[in-house]
Amino acid sequence: MESWNHITSLHPPLVSTPINHPELLLPTLPTFPALARTLIGRWKAYLKWEESDPLKLEEKDKSVFLGHIQNVYRKAVIHMHYYTEIWFMAYAWTNGVGNHKEMLNILKAGMEANPASFLLMFAYAKALEAKKEFTEVHLQFDRLLSILGMKLDEFETQLAAEKAQKEAQNVNNPDIQAVIKPGTAAAATKQPEKDRWTPWEMWEAAALVEYHCSEDKAVTSRIFEKGMVFFADKIEFVLCYMDFLISVNNETST
Repeated sequence: MESWNHITSLHPPLVSTPINHPELLLPTLPTFPALARTLIGRWKAYLKWEESDPLKLEEKDKSVFLGHIQNVYRKAVIHMHYYTEIWFMAYAWTNGVGNHKEMLNILKAGMEANPASFLLMFAYAKALEAKKEFTEVHLQFDRLLSILGMKLDEFETQLAAEKAQKEAQNVNNPDIQAVIKPGTAAAATKQPEKDRWTPWEMWEAAALVEYHCSEDKAVTSRIFEKGMVFFADKIEFVLCYMDFLISVNNETST
């Protein structure tokens, strides 16, 4: 009875209708209204309840219990495909029972469904670091930064399109209306530089790490000079560059 109560809280019984085929329920992208937060809260409570082994399966046969929970989480990530908390719970439980291969598969699948998830990315990076796969860690972080950069580009394009549309509506000018045709806003706002979303602190860190590791003043200076292309108006970055030049007694560049 308790199990049935948990299941009905997640999927309330529907009013019977004259439909011959069962309804196909596909996961949808979350918008996080109050109802969605309630639903995910119920799923998390249900999964924790299943992990507590209310049916006492582990006492009878541990392999049966582990298989049962594994199937429960498989169903959970299908229904809640775009909710990273559910994927993370599946990863944490699988890792906790020592199934490290399946744990990595869960994280990979979760990141495919939620490619911009910090939660899953950091968990995956930690797992790779434990295996000393540092090259793959760097590749995964580069992938995440690339995805975040594209999302920022999309957001900026939307803002530019909305602004152009408002201006066109205000002045009712056919020439301005042409600006918001599909594709033109993205082309107008797209910057050619790959690293435009990288903050100046990253350039400073890259330069100083290079210097402390290789003690190559020329390479370090080139990194700072490249950063100056983007951040010449950032006083903090300019001061960092000057501090470096003074520390290496480069009076000419200073």
